[in-house]
Amino acid sequence: MNASQQIFVLFFAIFWGTSSNAWPRWKPFHWTFFGSSRRITMRVILSMVLLNVIPVIYFAWAIQRLAHIGSVAPNTKAVLFGVVPAFAVFGLYRFWFSVIELFPTVFYYRDAADMARAGKDYLICVEPSIESLHLKKAWWWWKNAFFGLLYVAISSLPLFWV
Repeated sequence: MNASQQIFVLFFAIFWGTSSNAWPRWKPFHWTFFGSSRRITMRVILSMVLLNVIPVIYFAWAIQRLAHIGSVAPNTKAVLFGVVPAFAVFGLYRFWFSVIELFPTVFYYRDAADMARAGKDYLICVEPSIESLHLKKAWWWWKNAFFGLLYVAISSLPLFWV
């Protein structure tokens, strides 16, 4: 790997880890109850795609594009081309979040009473709800979608210049 690829790998891992620190509250990968609730199953599938599969595809594409820089790139360019594309992972989290905000009832129950009505008493106090996550302002979803797109677009620009 050349210098840009090595820097990209390091910063992508750091930024993906930083992003994942926000996940526990939302329980995107609530595997314990996968299949027992349509909402949890839908959330896990969305999370697998937007928080695992798409980042891996982006990572592979970026590594491939950064290979064209070669080992003769000046240090400043190597750092710039290595760090900037790694920021895209924050945009992918924003996309995930915007989908959750746009369709909250597809992925979460409204509250404990909603879980009980659905016959999912075992989820009470274990599963986050729309109420506990404060997802009542669903009209803000477009802001996360916009900033997600901005993150990915700006972060990807150096990859088109190589």
